[in-house]
Amino acid sequence: MNKDLNSLLWKHHWKLLSLFFVTVVGIYLYNGLNQVNSWNENYQSTIEQIKLSEGTETIKDYDFSLFYTPGQSSNKIFTTFINEPSHILWIAIALLSFGLFFLDKFSDFDQFLFASRFSKKMIFSTKMIFGFSTLLGSLIIGKIIFIGLLYMRIPNEFFNATFFELLPNQLLSLLFYSLIFSMMMFFAIIIGDVFFLIFVSIGFSISIGFFMNTFRTLFDKWNYYQHGSISRIASNSWVFSLFKAPGIQGEHPPIWYYLVYSVATGLLVALSSHYYKKLSLENNGKFILFSTLNKPLILIVSLYVPFMLVSNWLYADFYNLQLTRFFWLNHLLSFGFGVAFCGSLSWFLLFKKEALKKRSF
Repeated sequence: MNKDLNSLLWKHHWKLLSLFFVTVVGIYLYNGLNQVNSWNENYQSTIEQIKLSEGTETIKDYDFSLFYTPGQSSNKIFTTFINEPSHILWIAIALLSFGLFFLDKFSDFDQFLFASRFSKKMIFSTKMIFGFSTLLGSLIIGKIIFIGLLYMRIPNEFFNATFFELLPNQLLSLLFYSLIFSMMMFFAIIIGDVFFLIFVSIGFSISIGFFMNTFRTLFDKWNYYQHGSISRIASNSWVFSLFKAPGIQGEHPPIWYYLVYSVATGLLVALSSHYYKKLSLENNGKFILFSTLNKPLILIVSLYVPFMLVSNWLYADFYNLQLTRFFWLNHLLSFGFGVAFCGSLSWFLLFKKEALKKRSF
């Protein structure tokens, strides 16, 4: 890394990086205090209700453990209460990525950088290191504060988890947020329109967790269709609630989640680096700045959106056991209609709308 470039980028972005760090740590601190206080209040009130209705002796029959553990009694009280502020973090991550890569693209700062002695490859890698180090550093510190608050302010007899039992979900969440950052970074580089950037990047990032679970759900449905058996999987394990074992089956997150998030992040970083080096400040009037990406993105959107919608319909039919004679035919036709509609709409947005703009002048 070049010291002069580091100093230049830090002077330009230190407010954004510092604000992100303070925001993330503050979110974890605020959320941790709120959840600890709520847990203690609910715990005390529940204990009193049990004493009044069933007597003191029956309290030992209840499980007040903080984290879900397979094999607990049916009288679990607080097992799904502690959650991380994931949706707020998505917004903060989006603003960090847009600030580093999208806003500079439309400012005199990138013009200055591109005209300097620093190569675009060096500029990109330095920005990426600044972004990822701020992201991961703030998340790790925030998680330490969050879990520390739980440990210090909730009675130890109810804190039924060790560091190594919580580690798998926390590692997965770091990989997930890294994927969200790299996804935002990629779209911030290749898209030249604010509304289109927000619509596409936020839509993809929010739906990626549902997309992962859709694969698992479809696998379950296929097993049911073939063998008549089904295993229900928690539909929001990607939110990374602080469970020792997040699934309904008491399982840890599947290994392929880690692999998909890691590989996808690496691929998006490589693509972002490739297109950042091709970036020109003269072509900012388009939705997608690189014409070679128009058709691939149309194809991805045309398959991705119908897949999400139809698979949710499949979910309802399978779990409600509504298996009609034309079950698969109905869903395949619906998927085909969705592909045609989404493909036509995205094609119009990327091609025809630009043509209409030119005709109007």
